[in-house]
Amino acid sequence: MKPNEAKQHYHAGELKGFRAIRDSEPGCWLLVIEGLDGQTWTLESMLGTQRSFMSMDTLVSEVESITGHVNTISFCINAADTEMTGELPRAA
Repeated sequence: MKPNEAKQHYHAGELKGFRAIRDSEPGCWLLVIEGLDGQTWTLESMLGTQRSFMSMDTLVSEVESITGHVNTISFCINAADTEMTGELPRAA
């Protein structure tokens, strides 16, 4: 999903949350967007390629650009510990 699409879905009240998962590139992160229906998308660049973040600061800034704010960030060691549901995309 491209950032402008994510912003539209957010303002329409169709998103449940965001999650950062490890990319296959060492030290990088992917931003996963989860819809209320459990569907998930990975944030893409404007060119349609998977967007990888080299820092959590940059990733959080991207979430802020979509939502206008970030209130809380949670960290989970095991995926089973999360409250979000649905199958998350895995980096190749």
